[in-house]
Amino acid sequence: MSRLTAIREALRAALPNDLAAEVVTGDQKPPQTFKGQLTPPLMLVRVYIGDSSDPEAQKQLDHLLDPDEDDSVADYLYRGDQTLGGLVKGIQIVSASGWRTYPTKDGQVLGAEWAVQTR
Repeated sequence: MSRLTAIREALRAALPNDLAAEVVTGDQKPPQTFKGQLTPPLMLVRVYIGDSSDPEAQKQLDHLLDPDEDDSVADYLYRGDQTLGGLVKGIQIVSASGWRTYPTKDGQVLGAEWAVQTR
């Protein structure tokens, strides 16, 4: 298994199983040193809640986006082992998207995306 796959799976494991989510790799930045190594890519944590017109789905997403709430995505990610089992030195949430809609075969689902930088 590649290291990136292991990191993606460890980040997903930090979230509750009943939360519809996926973790995908984001962009890599050019090297910051002369070693020629790329900086670790951002990991994008995407959460899908429900129909975008459902007021309850909107409230649930607000809760997940609020970093001060217990059981927010930030809380889940920072609560556990931030080294992801020794795969990285640490993680940092660098941004959250706010509400987004994602197309599905039946319409649109409401969700959001968090960019997580590994060190």
